Amino acid sequence: MNRNTTSGGATAAAVALGVFLALLAAGCASPQSHVVSAGFTGRLGEAKRVGVAVADAQIYRLEAAGGLVWDAAGSGTCRERLQRAVAREVAGRGLIAVELTVDDEVQALLKEYQQARGAILDPFAASGGQIAGVAPLPAAVRVASREALDAVVIVSGRDHVSTAGRQAMMGALLLLGVVGGKGLAYADLALIDPSGAVLFYDRKRGSQYNLTREDDVGNVCAELVGDYAQAKPAAP
Repeated sequence: MNRNTTSGGATAAAVALGVFLALLAAGCASPQSHVVSAGFTGRLGEAKRVGVAVADAQIYRLEAAGGLVWDAAGSGTCRERLQRAVAREVAGRGLIAVELTVDDEVQALLKEYQQARGAILDPFAASGGQIAGVAPLPAAVRVASREALDAVVIVSGRDHVSTAGRQAMMGALLLLGVVGGKGLAYADLALIDPSGAVLFYDRKRGSQYNLTREDDVGNVCAELVGDYAQAKPAAP
């Protein structure tokens, strides 16, 4: 549910930007794009049903004057595309993708995941790249049991896209030899097993992605799911 209000919009945008920059900083700590838990085996075994949910989807517009405005409609579209694209990638690997509706239980799971994500990001700065110190997510157990799921995949995406006015200004600056471009995009994905353990976490970031474009959303989700397919168990 959108909880932004007119009076609190600027504060909400500032907080979201701070989180976004923290995610980018963590992502820049290591060239490896993913981390796995000690229990990660590199496959889902006999898994058949995989739930797909979106923790966060935020699109911000960069204005010509330098302002940052949250795009409610763009964020909603991005959320739908992220869930659909990941479900398509999961189904393409012979599994049953279940697009989860956000009810109270799923909302609780997403909240637990968002709280744990900071701890998940820490291993990027350490050698080995293992997920450690992250407690199982109780809501994941409940959701997996209720929906008869063998795993849950949670995806997020954020982007900062220039408005037409800013694009025109940047075009003029480019003609003058000043380098510029769109803001950075960030997308991540986690896989959680029925016990609530986060087994795999991956992220992509850069200006080459534009999460307002359906093709780009599909491409980044294909990369995230593809990284899972190629990931190897953590070194002992």
